[in-house]
Order: sequence, then structure tokens, then C-alpha cells
Amino acid sequence: MVRCPRLGHESKSQNMDNSADNSRAWPPLSYRPDIQGLRALAVILVIVFHAGLPLLSGGYIGVDVFFVISGFLISGLLFRELAKEGRIQFGRFYARRARRLLPVAALVLVVTLLASMWLLSPLENKELGKTALFTSLFSSNIWFIFEAADYFGSNIENNALLHTWSLGVEEQFYFIWPALLSIIVFLSSKRAVWKWALLLVSLSSLLLFFILYTRNQPIAFFSMPTRAWQFGCGALLYFFSAPLNARQSILAGMAGLLLIVGTAILIGPNFDSQALWAVPPTLGTCLVIWAGQCKQHNYITSLLASRPLQYIGALSYSLYLWHWPVIVFSKIEFGLLGTTEVLFALVTTFVLSMLSFHFVETPWRQHPAIKSLAASMAFGLSLMIIGSGAALSLYAYSKWALLSPGQVEITATTFGSEETKGCGSIFESTELVECTLGDVESDVEIIVFGDSKAMQWLSVLSQSGKKRGWKITSLIKPGFPPAGIAPYIHKLGRYYEECTNWRKTALARLVESPPDMVFVTHWPGYSIADNGGHRKSNIEDWKAGYSELSNSVSSKNIPMLFLRDNPQFPLDVPICLSRATGISKLNNTMCRFKRSEVKDFDPVYQAFGSVFENLDSVHFVDLTEQHCSRGFCQSYASGVVRLIDHHHLSLQYTRQLASILEKEIALTLSKPLH
Repeated sequence: MVRCPRLGHESKSQNMDNSADNSRAWPPLSYRPDIQGLRALAVILVIVFHAGLPLLSGGYIGVDVFFVISGFLISGLLFRELAKEGRIQFGRFYARRARRLLPVAALVLVVTLLASMWLLSPLENKELGKTALFTSLFSSNIWFIFEAADYFGSNIENNALLHTWSLGVEEQFYFIWPALLSIIVFLSSKRAVWKWALLLVSLSSLLLFFILYTRNQPIAFFSMPTRAWQFGCGALLYFFSAPLNARQSILAGMAGLLLIVGTAILIGPNFDSQALWAVPPTLGTCLVIWAGQCKQHNYITSLLASRPLQYIGALSYSLYLWHWPVIVFSKIEFGLLGTTEVLFALVTTFVLSMLSFHFVETPWRQHPAIKSLAASMAFGLSLMIIGSGAALSLYAYSKWALLSPGQVEITATTFGSEETKGCGSIFESTELVECTLGDVESDVEIIVFGDSKAMQWLSVLSQSGKKRGWKITSLIKPGFPPAGIAPYIHKLGRYYEECTNWRKTALARLVESPPDMVFVTHWPGYSIADNGGHRKSNIEDWKAGYSELSNSVSSKNIPMLFLRDNPQFPLDVPICLSRATGISKLNNTMCRFKRSEVKDFDPVYQAFGSVFENLDSVHFVDLTEQHCSRGFCQSYASGVVRLIDHHHLSLQYTRQLASILEKEIALTLSKPLH
């Protein structure tokens, strides 16, 4: 039976050829067509996923494949350098990375920012300028950690540079990995020690990934320390891969491809179902690379070595950089992408990638003008400065554009007031935070109970309290449904355990010290945590949840005003208005939607009605006719922007509705109890 050489060892003839360089323990640096084919598979998975094609709903795991490939190739390069020279030439290593990565990255960044000046609103360009600055410094993953975790943060899913987070992770790996290997080699010259040290680093990173995944998914997803185990898996192939015969190589390659493609098909479109889903594509990539060490041709290596995949693999870096801005801008230009629009985006991506690969990426990688170390480093630094300058220029341009009359109205729109800042419990805390507003000396207490949708009314309730002699006490927590459901929070990517614990404390406060009335409202669109993942809530979930609230309120016969939430718009209102107005003034026809185009969550309120219909102390208020009149829901009317995003009301708009709400509260307080 033919047995292929072990990955970390060469044949006898190879040993003889390399005896002079003292690096016989490592394989020669040869072209691996199977790895090039893997690159093609990875980028195809990512592009198909981002294009919205349903078959590969988990195609984003292509990034996991890239990480393993990078760990394997870069580690092999460094291992051989350590074995041959006894140390790593850091300058030479970073110069190669600069020539390889920066030219196309700078080109795509500048072109994307230029296109955004034409296609995006000043509000979007302001945020994109910030992102671009971090991108130019290969740290956009860090920026997105904070943006994704911000409850009222921007919608990063529509950021044209979102995909650059993985480049940030890779560059941070390239920065730290050579130093880490140098430290390991300095501490011991034994390869066995290197092996176990890398295994320890990888396992520690994997453990950190699983721990943070259950607490804060943005950090687990975007950060380099939680992704280092995937690079480490690629590096460990040099130590732990046993020799394979041809048949075993075929089986390993088939299993690897099944793990990669199978995961992309089976996993959902959001990285929030199970942390373990990151393991199969990582393991699968390792298996395919391991199988590829056998030089005998088989079905798997022949498939990966096919000409189309080789060319796509060569284009993979350019394809990855271009595809996301093209898709984002296509959505902005065409709306929902149908078959024709998807084909247009894919063809545009491919053409741009071919041009940048042949005229930028390939020529500059070996350009004689930047072959020297000093020239390469100066070249790389210049490109980073150009990228940073473009980012700052876009930011400055957006700030100027925001000075026009319509844009000033949009940016002046606020959520809440200075008086109510700090009146909500911290997002990831169970501590009960109470604020006393309105007429703080009054004996008539109204508790405002709910999530950020209750917070949006707190300022005008405080003003009404001062006028009417009501003490307003806030029991508010972002992401908190007053109904007893198990909410899944997408910002955290997990079950919101803090909410459940906080609710128990808040309900106990209501019962122990009953107010004269409780004002309740909340966002009705919560998902339900279910077996580590999540699902859409249904009417039965809300019936059970409202029963818990009903038991607490009715046990003390506390009057309750329940306010139906305002409709949810299909897009971010300030951004829509910012695009629509340009440098003109706002008008009432901009960004208005038909009643059928907004979400109003009727089943939630049907559940509420079935639970509370027999309680005379409960008063249900519906302001939908104020939000949506004559068949349209307005984004801008009576001189104010009504929303700060797609469903939170602005302070300016709540002030217009304050008198209506004040009368409803007075009516609830005056109702006789039975």
C-alpha cells in the first residue's frame, strides 16, 4: 500500500536536497493546489451567503476556513525560518505581508469611500468614516465589537466595511504570532515543547471562545484572542498529522469537505445558534489540508486543483474585499435583491476582482521598486496613511453635509433628555436602578415599568408629573419585556438571563410597595431563547408571560395603564430622511410608509387582551392612529422627526403626544377599583 510522507517530514531525496539548510524537519515550501482550491471554496461560501442565496445559509463559515489556512501557511513559513536561521526576521516578515495585503486593501477602501459619497447619506458616511479609519489600521474588528454591543448603536449589518473585521483578526494574528513563536523557541529549542506550547495556546483560546460565547457573542465572534485557536489548528498540523496512505487521504479529504459544506448548509444565517458550529468547519479544513499532503492524485485533490477553483482561489483575496461593498451598495440602489440584481452584483464583484488582481495585487507583490525592506515598509506605511486620510476626509465631508437645514433637523433629534439619563438599569446587570422624577414630594406614585420603549416616554411623563402632582418612579431595563418570557437578545447573542433575574426583583418591588398606578409598555418583537438558540415568539408565549405580570398586579389591585407600542418601520428613519433630503429641507412625504409596510405585532396584543380582559383596573391605550393616519405612517410631520431609528420615538415627537397620554393616565388613576 502506498504511504504518503508525514506532513512534518520529507522523503529521503528531499532530506538530501535540504541537508545544507538545517531545516529537514519541515516540509518544503511548495505550491499546494488543494489549498488554493480551499481558498476558492471559502470565498464562494462567503459570497453566496452575503448574496442572500438560501442554500448556504451558514456560508460565513468560509472565514473559519481562511483562518485555518492562514495559520497553516504562516506557521509553516515561520517554522522553517526558525529551523534554518534560529530566529524570525520580523522586518522581512512584515514587509512581505505589506506587499501582499495592503495595495488591494487600500484600493478597495478608497473606492468604497468614494462610492459612499454618492450613494450614502451624510449620517451613514459619518459612521462609515469612523469604520474606515479603524479599517485602515486593521482594527475594524475591535470597532465592531463596541458597535455590535451598543444597544442603540448603528446597524453594522449595512456597513460597507463590515467584512474587514476578518482582515483585522488576521493582521493582529500576523503581528502577535511571530513574537509568540520566538518566545517559545527562546524558552526551549525542543520541538516537542513547541508542539505542546502551541496546543496549550490553542486550547486556551478555544476555552475563551466558548466562555465568551455564552456571555457576549460580539467579543467571541470578532476578537483575535477568541479566534486564535483556529489559526493554532492550522499550525498544529505540522506536529500532529500522522502519515496517510492514498485511501486514507481520500477519506480524510471527503470528510473534511463534508464538514465544511455540511455546516454551511445546516447552520442558520446568524452566528448565534451554537458555539460548537465553529468546530466542524475548522476541523474539516484541517482534514482537507492534512489529506493534501499525499501527492498521489485522488478525487478530492483533483477537484480542488481544477482550473476554475485555482483561478478563483488566486482571486480570493480581491473577491473577498470587493464583494461586500458591491452587495451593500446594490441593496441601496435596487432595494431587495432579486435574481437579476444578484447576478449584477456577482459579475461586478468578479470583474473588479480580476482587474485588481492582475493590475494591482500581482504587480505590486513583486515590484522591484519595493523589494528592499525599507522600501516595503515605507510603501506599506504610505498606503495606511492614504487609507486613514481617505477615512478622515469622508468623515469631514459628512460633518459638512450635516450642516444643511434638513440634516440639522435630523441630527437635532434626540432620545430622552438630560433629566432621564442613567434612569435605566445597566444592560448586563441585575441591579435595580430607580429614578424619582416629576413631583418627587407627591403621595401619588406612578411606576414606569418596561424596556427602552418605556424609557422613551419617561421625560414627558416627568413633565406631566410636575404639572399634575404625580411622583414618577422608573423601573426600566433595556431589552426587558415586563411579561414573563425568556428573551433572546441578538446584541448579546444569547438568552438574556439578567433580564429574568431583574424582573423578579422589580416585580417584588411592585408588590412590596404598591404604587398608585403602573405604566407599562414594551417592544413586542422579542425572540424566545430556546435550547441555546432562539425562535420567534408566539401568542402562547405572551399569554403565559402576561399571566405572570397579571398575578403580580392583581394581587395588590394595582391600576395599570398598558400602552401599545408604536409601529416598527422597515428601515432606519433618520438614515432614510438623511438620504432623501440631501441639502434640502424635510417634508411630510419623505420616508412615509403604508400601514401594511410597518409591523404592529397584533398577536402580542391579542394575548394581552385575553389575559387582562376581566381586570377593571387595567386600561389599554392605543396611539396607532396618531402614528399612522390616512393610511400612512409618517417619519416626519409637524416639524419633527418622529423616530431615532426604526422603532424608538424621538423626544420631540413624544412631547407632541404628551397631552394625550397625560389624560389617559388621569383617567386610569380615577377609575374605581372592584
